[in-house]
Amino acid sequence: MAGMGLDRRGQGIAALVLCALLAWLAPAHSREQIVMTMMFREGEAPEGQLARRIYREAFDRMGLTLVTIYLPPKRGAIEVETGHVDGELGRASDYGLSHPNLIRVEEAAMTLTVAAYAASPTIKLTGWDSFRDTNYRVEYRFGMQIPPSRLRGVRHELVSSAPTSLSGLKKLGIDRADVYIDFEDNVETLLRANDFPGRERIAKVCILERAPIHAYLNRQREALEPKLSAVLRQMKREGLISKYQREIDAEFSAPKR
Repeated sequence: MAGMGLDRRGQGIAALVLCALLAWLAPAHSREQIVMTMMFREGEAPEGQLARRIYREAFDRMGLTLVTIYLPPKRGAIEVETGHVDGELGRASDYGLSHPNLIRVEEAAMTLTVAAYAASPTIKLTGWDSFRDTNYRVEYRFGMQIPPSRLRGVRHELVSSAPTSLSGLKKLGIDRADVYIDFEDNVETLLRANDFPGRERIAKVCILERAPIHAYLNRQREALEPKLSAVLRQMKREGLISKYQREIDAEFSAPKR
């Protein structure tokens, strides 16, 4: 019976996704649409906004219209692999190792900085290897693939994921975690825009890596990969992606009214 309940739940979520897509796709369009999932809700994080801006322009140059929908990370992966949507935006280079049925767009749209934050000045880190042989309670944002793959040498009970970036930072501020790992731009934006207990003590202690971020396609869309990679390379040569990055940085660093 438990298995039947899970199947029904999965079918219900799939039905909701399809209904949402039908709602978006209902108006008549002269161009073919590409539906890609995102881990970030509209307006939630700078990296999500940057990815949307880059790929909307890229697909437009290919004569296609991009539609993005928010889905939780695991659900998004399932919907892409089953062909219900065309692909995912914003995954790390090694995402394909655990999802071999997906096609990675080889040209990364952007590179993001993964950083570690702490509320205690006694915590010192120099890179991923410096977590070994420590008793730090480490949190990262749910859905990120990089931290769990790099922290395999850390005791399992010390590593956990926060449902949102803000909730992870709040736990850090009240000493329910020792280190929080996320994309630097995202954390800096949240620290500027929110006030919560302990926020003033939180500081970046280490840049862990610069991570190329790719789109992934289901196999039915494999033919798009070389075309999309070529367009992204051209946009970089034009300086357009750097321009988008500056605009997003300015938008998210502006004081909230």
